[in-house]
Amino acid sequence: MQAPATMNFPQSRFDKNRTSVFCRSPIRPAMKKITTLLLISLFTIHTVLAQPTTGTPIKTPGSPLNIVPQQMQSQNFYRVSQYLDLGGPVYGYLDIDGDLSRFTSQLKELLQLIPADPEDPQAAMVKNFDFDYFLQVLGFSNVKALGVSSYQVGTFFHNKGFLLMEGGPKGIFQVGGVGPHPFDTWNLAPVGTDFVFEQDLNLYSVYQMVEAIMTRTMGDMGKMMIDSQLNKPPKPGMPFTLKQIVESLNTRAFGIVRFANDQKLQIPVNNPDLPGMKEVEIPLVDFYLSIDNLGWFVDHAIAEFEKRPNVEILRSEAWRGVPIPGPLPPFMAGYQPYFLHELGTGRMVVISRPIFMNECLQRSKGLQSDPEFKTAIQGLPTSGNGFSYMSTEAFQHITRVLNSVVQAQASAPTPQPTPSAGEALSTGAVAVAKASRGKVTQEQLNWFLKVLEPYNQPIASVYRTQEDGALFVANQPFSHKGNLFMSLAPNPVFLGALFFSQPKTASHAVSLSSEPDFADDFTLSINGRPSPADINNLRQIGIAYANYVDQTGGHIPANTTGLHQWAKELASRSGLNDASLYWLISDPIVQEHPGDVPETVNDKSFPGMPLSLSLVAGLPANAPGTTPIAWTRGLESNGKWAADAPYGSSGGHILFLDGSVRFASQASEVLIDYQTKQPTSDIRKAVPAAATILKPIALTVELVPVAE
Repeated sequence: MQAPATMNFPQSRFDKNRTSVFCRSPIRPAMKKITTLLLISLFTIHTVLAQPTTGTPIKTPGSPLNIVPQQMQSQNFYRVSQYLDLGGPVYGYLDIDGDLSRFTSQLKELLQLIPADPEDPQAAMVKNFDFDYFLQVLGFSNVKALGVSSYQVGTFFHNKGFLLMEGGPKGIFQVGGVGPHPFDTWNLAPVGTDFVFEQDLNLYSVYQMVEAIMTRTMGDMGKMMIDSQLNKPPKPGMPFTLKQIVESLNTRAFGIVRFANDQKLQIPVNNPDLPGMKEVEIPLVDFYLSIDNLGWFVDHAIAEFEKRPNVEILRSEAWRGVPIPGPLPPFMAGYQPYFLHELGTGRMVVISRPIFMNECLQRSKGLQSDPEFKTAIQGLPTSGNGFSYMSTEAFQHITRVLNSVVQAQASAPTPQPTPSAGEALSTGAVAVAKASRGKVTQEQLNWFLKVLEPYNQPIASVYRTQEDGALFVANQPFSHKGNLFMSLAPNPVFLGALFFSQPKTASHAVSLSSEPDFADDFTLSINGRPSPADINNLRQIGIAYANYVDQTGGHIPANTTGLHQWAKELASRSGLNDASLYWLISDPIVQEHPGDVPETVNDKSFPGMPLSLSLVAGLPANAPGTTPIAWTRGLESNGKWAADAPYGSSGGHILFLDGSVRFASQASEVLIDYQTKQPTSDIRKAVPAAATILKPIALTVELVPVAE
């Protein structure tokens, strides 16, 4: 490939003494972790109870292996074993040829024994589901066998994993690319590079799999549902569709990162649990990030920026681009990011500074002369579909930051929860639980810093698809046994990040984000806070509503009689008949419901089930995307939620016509007046006058005095 031309950037936007933004913590490519976990989780590793050997594995004379006679051998054993190394502390092989097919046959026989329910169309769909076709589309039907091995070389382990696939990778196994090639980053990365990743990504194959399954399951309607969503622009007014983006995602992404130790960044720390830590020092981080086939996206961005005053557009024979707009934080004042289109390759490129970009484009192969890099790639394939490398220095920078956090935490006073007298007992208990997280996290960090000491060396890995399967080879600090343990343990980098972002005192715990993490789902019924499941329910309704509009050419009619009829009308055209989407577990009227809980909107008990949403019917065809169509019940005209709302007066969710879901404590934060286009707190003004707002039946609470 011809080396791309370097870019001449305006001197007015470049200063050698200016600093750059720090980048995200290095992580291993997704396919490496997925492959390792897949291979290990599907079978039990046979461990050789002996000290790890060093050097190339050999067969020891006088100690023959107990190989079963050829007629009793698995027909795939040697096809897998040729890629593995026998004799190290880990060796495993599993033949699964035909196992999945037998499993699906037994599953179908079991489903046929379940009595049919004419009132439950989903049950009939499951009974008639073609599991064999599903496995074929996903690519599992041609998986025949798999194996892993590990042996020690000096201070690292040479790990391998192989997945045997008849006819090569299919379906989901094509997401990581098909057909090996030389790694471009090996030529681009300059001397001193600390982190490299390169990965083929065939995300278009995901679209093809989903389309095939939806068409097989739902017929033409399934395909229409997908196309109706993908043939829309990501946002109104954008000159391209989601499908255009999806079709461009048969691509390759790579990144090159280097720490500039002669320049430092002072990153401010705003954490009440670290009062003595106002900032943390890290080296300036240069990066060059690239994604194939998305250069056209930069062209659209340039067209928009050309409409703005004082925007500098860069043009040359080989490049088009713009500086990333917007003011930078003071500590990033020297950062000079650009958004570029490499015309010769069609790549979209994002860079930290022009000087680092031009150094990469010299294609000096500087990294290949680095002794650490040579050690890290020893015994690895020189071509493939995925590659990652991390230097010793990169790991040392990470541990240095984590150590500074641990020291700051150790010197800080232990937070004491001080809930106010007005807080409910349940809320106070949750606040105390959250306040105690700091000490646990500090202990975890101290322990993990010791566990991760073996990473203080260069590491590299290669993922490679072949005509007979997929091969993973890596030089890592742990064998496959250790990698299994590390994959189950919490991520220490993530734990360190918690110190910078998560408040842990009781007063802060009460005011945590309205969209909590997964762990907070457990406290949903205790403190009535929204969970990710609540948001996802509304998003599903939004997707189904968009399909309804595409199918009918209009909105749910204004003469719809009540919430339950609205849900049934939506289900009749979109197929979304899950009744649980319309109520919240934390809603008092749901908790006190004495009747049966329906599974679908077609169940006989559904009309008597209290719902937790208000819904809109009778919208005009030209209603804008900012029009609300559903929201958490209890929203009053002053923009506040009533005390008996599912989340109390703390707020609620609103689903808009464009499919977005927003949480607000005051509706004026997100509502737009339908007529004036100005912010409004009155939900009635956010919808057209001719529309109908359907509300749940009001909850009546009888207050019973308590005898003293």
